[in-house]
Amino acid sequence: MERAVGLFQSVGVFHIVVVAGHRADELTNTVKPLNALTAVNPDYKRGMFSSVIAGLRALPSNVKAFFLLPVDIPLVRSATLRRLIDYHKQKKPAVCYPTFQGKRGHPRSEE
Repeated sequence: MERAVGLFQSVGVFHIVVVAGHRADELTNTVKPLNALTAVNPDYKRGMFSSVIAGLRALPSNVKAFFLLPVDIPLVRSATLRRLIDYHKQKKPAVCYPTFQGKRGHPRSEE
């Protein structure tokens, strides 16, 4: 989580909301010195989508775009975020997806 917050800050994204569920108090103490906000998801047992909703509710009403990054996907590169930011500024799509070798998603080994 600390790496993800630092990654976004490194590309100029400073309004960062970390959604916490289980052990939210402990996570809040870790997030505070990182200059990020914590949104507590009391329904975290309902799954990841309930955390997405909690995060969206924590955003200001004037936000025009946001990133969604599950904390268990830590190997995102700053270059990827910059490209997504640039693409969004140019094309203004409703949703931007990273691609790898022409396929939506992230690199993974062939099984």
